[in-house]
Amino acid sequence: MLADEMTSDLRAVRAAALSEAAASGRPVTKALVSKDVRFGSLTALVGGAVDTAGVDGVDPDLRVRPFFAHGGTISIREFVVGALNNEMGMQAVDPELYAAAHSGTRITTPAGMVLDGSLDKVEGPLAADAAADPDGDGVTNEVPTSLVDYLEFYLLNYFKPATCEQNHETARGRRILQQIGCTVCHRANLPVARDRRVADVETVYDPAQGTTTARCARLS
Repeated sequence: MLADEMTSDLRAVRAAALSEAAASGRPVTKALVSKDVRFGSLTALVGGAVDTAGVDGVDPDLRVRPFFAHGGTISIREFVVGALNNEMGMQAVDPELYAAAHSGTRITTPAGMVLDGSLDKVEGPLAADAAADPDGDGVTNEVPTSLVDYLEFYLLNYFKPATCEQNHETARGRRILQQIGCTVCHRANLPVARDRRVADVETVYDPAQGTTTARCARLS
């Protein structure tokens, strides 16, 4: 959710720069900022091209990819389909995701994520449909679309990382992260404008019990 909103912010800056360049007849340079995180700058040229030499921390297409260390995947659904194949050798069936990846269509997943193959490189499943057997093992429909739906929804609503006991050592760690510049990009908290989850499950430290406990809040 967060990465998708940041992508929209950055692409809105690009669109505004292109519009201003077309109206003024001269190049327009704008800073790329979303949720107070800076991604360098870009320059919109009069002819409609964009100079992305100044873009920093994100690919020139301005898509923030939250999965994997190198930022290679856009959505939970793509992550699920890829993990099932790469780690378990099971090919999921997801015709809509396949169409977005191979035909450039625009889809909205059951969990509310919009994927547009005409704007982004979408990672699709190997199986085109339930009858396909891409690994040739004689088994088709190894992971039906309904299970992909379930896994996407489950991971979207999965509880956040726990916050354990906070003491002088954890405070020292935060200070070091700030001092060496990590928190310029790695922010402790960033706002989400539209939360697609149905509940917020948080695990926090309970000093009375000396352990962590879970709290669940239903989201509207």
